[in-house]
Amino acid sequence: MPIYDFQCSNQDCNHITERVVRLDTEAIECPVCGHEAAKVFSPMGAGSFNQDAAWIRSVLEVVSKDSAKPHTREFLKNPTRENMRRWMKAEGIRHLENGEKPAKFDYEADHRRRTEYAERRHFERKAIRIGGR
Repeated sequence: MPIYDFQCSNQDCNHITERVVRLDTEAIECPVCGHEAAKVFSPMGAGSFNQDAAWIRSVLEVVSKDSAKPHTREFLKNPTRENMRRWMKAEGIRHLENGEKPAKFDYEADHRRRTEYAERRHFERKAIRIGGR
């Protein structure tokens, strides 16, 4: 039996998965969200989209979908390893070097900031205003 690609019909999911199925199979259940996933055409052989599909899709999640930048439009239209590299270079993004660690994130400061914001918004919503202001 051949391997086919199936793309979820749910616009929020859009997950693409590969399955070994019978020739006459036109749709399967999406393994992520359970909606119907329809068979999509995918070229076979070296350099095909599915070679890097899993990790390229994770990169596509952070790309601005409404950007007018040519490198972004090209990467969204044709998500290949080479287009991802062009997009990263144009956006000033780089991979971490071997042994390099990401900058330490201050979780306590972030928690304090979020808590203060939530409290401020709560008091603004619950405030009693006199005089219509």
